[in-house]
Amino acid sequence: YVNHYIKSYQREKKAKVARVQFGWADDYSSFIVGDREIRPNEIVYSPPSASTVRTAPKFRKRGTLEEWQKVADFYTSKGQEVPFFALMAGFAAPLMSILGIQGGIISLYSPEGGTGKSTTLHMVNSIFGHPKESMLIANDTVNSRLHRLGVLNNIAATIDEITNETPESIS
Repeated sequence: YVNHYIKSYQREKKAKVARVQFGWADDYSSFIVGDREIRPNEIVYSPPSASTVRTAPKFRKRGTLEEWQKVADFYTSKGQEVPFFALMAGFAAPLMSILGIQGGIISLYSPEGGTGKSTTLHMVNSIFGHPKESMLIANDTVNSRLHRLGVLNNIAATIDEITNETPESIS
């Protein structure tokens, strides 16, 4: 009876696609962010897969665009050109694959603390996800970093405090 019911249910109901990566899907016709599939005219639920289930909660929609813009406006002030460039690169990340660019790295360096490097990374992360929770950290293993990079796919990945990293782990 149970087998018959399951087979009947499978015939009647269309299976939901569980995506293994965020970013562009279906020949650039939709964009996956967390558990949302953004299409030209709608946003639908995209069930997390085994590879995205731990990352998806970090990419839930929170707050308002107006509040985000108030914070982001700081980067348009004089002296904030480099952080503004980094912030705009966060918006450009999804466009890279369309242009045939495989990836890139932007490094924010300053010998002094308190210059806004981490805050800039938080702003980049906040474009699509949680400002702090979606950031890679120096304590992450190489495998967890590579997994996250694969899941993010067309979304900018940020990592903070890598000054003391070995060249091998960075590469």
